[in-house]
Amino acid sequence: MKVCVRNKQTTLRERIETTNNTTTKPNSPIRLVPVGERPPPSIKQRKKCTPTKICTYNVRSLSTRERLLELENSIENIEWDIIGLAEVRRMGQAIEEHENYILCYIGETVGLHGVGFLIKKKYKNNIVNFIGKSERLAILKLKFGKLSLTIIQIYAPTEGSSEEEINKFYKDLKLAQEQSDTHLMVIGDFNAKIGQTKPEENMITGKYGCGKRNKRGERLIQHANEHKLSVMNTFFKKKLSRRWTWQSPNQRIRNEIDYVLTNVPKCVTNVEILNQVNFPSDHRMLRFPLTLETPKISRKSFKPSTSLLKTLEEKISTFKT
Repeated sequence: MKVCVRNKQTTLRERIETTNNTTTKPNSPIRLVPVGERPPPSIKQRKKCTPTKICTYNVRSLSTRERLLELENSIENIEWDIIGLAEVRRMGQAIEEHENYILCYIGETVGLHGVGFLIKKKYKNNIVNFIGKSERLAILKLKFGKLSLTIIQIYAPTEGSSEEEINKFYKDLKLAQEQSDTHLMVIGDFNAKIGQTKPEENMITGKYGCGKRNKRGERLIQHANEHKLSVMNTFFKKKLSRRWTWQSPNQRIRNEIDYVLTNVPKCVTNVEILNQVNFPSDHRMLRFPLTLETPKISRKSFKPSTSLLKTLEEKISTFKT
């Protein structure tokens, strides 16, 4: 079943009909709780949170059904939950529901650019909406309990692009970030080399940068610094062979140009390259586990408020007033 979206700010839930027959249980405490009292934590609250595995990948075209099927086959043996896509090269804006995943994308130029997401079906009810801002930038908003997550997938202009294009891209990115929730991830192909990090950048970078920085990399670092975003690739020590994300057609030049930026660096526990994705692209897939945990309440420290209403009469009189 395919569902096309013409409005850029259409809520995904309004466009996709529920396909399963499961019944949602009311999220209410198992005992009556007076007004103002917080219920003790459930067993589910106390379980360790399983990280959500998010990826970003420049696929170099998903313009045909055959390319999409090829991508499906290439990722069936890897662990992933959400994949941000660059260069999908599909025209228009659409949300398509497939058997095992949901595909969202936006494209404006025939045979060029375009960005989007693959989202596993199990996260269908977590999706708030998908907003295609431009053929270089798309926003996915999700809700996990009380936590809100915004993922911005980008495809930045190449090094040979004009200053006008790069300025417009970062202006659009800034506006997109202003629409984000408390947890923000900016991922994708930045077409920039940040290289070795500098000591004065330790608030936004780690000490594991590699290579030489170019002009586009300087602009990326400037943007991250202005918006207090950490470049997570630089926080994890990896071999050089496990860092590069793009290689030239002759395979002689390899650079790290795909990045993960976030305002919640403690939630990202690793950034890794996936070599086992057998798909015809000059990029390698980047994956990072994202841990989103709600504040836990300890049974030992749980104490009901001493100022709570004690009787049914007091509760009724309160509602009357």
